[in-house]
Amino acid sequence: MFKPTYFLSFLSLILLALPLLALANNNEDPGLIGLINLALDIVNRLTLMAMALAFLFFLWGGAVFILQAGDQEGQKKGRGVMLWGVIALAVMTSVWGLVAIIQNSILGGSPVAPSSTFEWLF
Repeated sequence: MFKPTYFLSFLSLILLALPLLALANNNEDPGLIGLINLALDIVNRLTLMAMALAFLFFLWGGAVFILQAGDQEGQKKGRGVMLWGVIALAVMTSVWGLVAIIQNSILGGSPVAPSSTFEWLF
């Protein structure tokens, strides 16, 4: 069954990934190595965006936990959201580390670290 929320979620994901299409015409490294570098770059950027979302998820759980201070069920819900936020951050950090290991060992490049000007996101 078609739901508008699924369509809007898919559309927003496509629009978020649209700037990555600018990387499609990379004439610096043609061939398989260039394709692998492009894939690693996309995974790296998506991992950083997912880490930001996981951090917001953690903050949301903390807000629920604090705002539901008198309700035990509300605190339990907030604690669960914070726990899943921390788990998501741990998983995303390990994925980022694996991408850096692959990039260093196989391709001989240096891992991409986010800069303070947010140029890694666009």
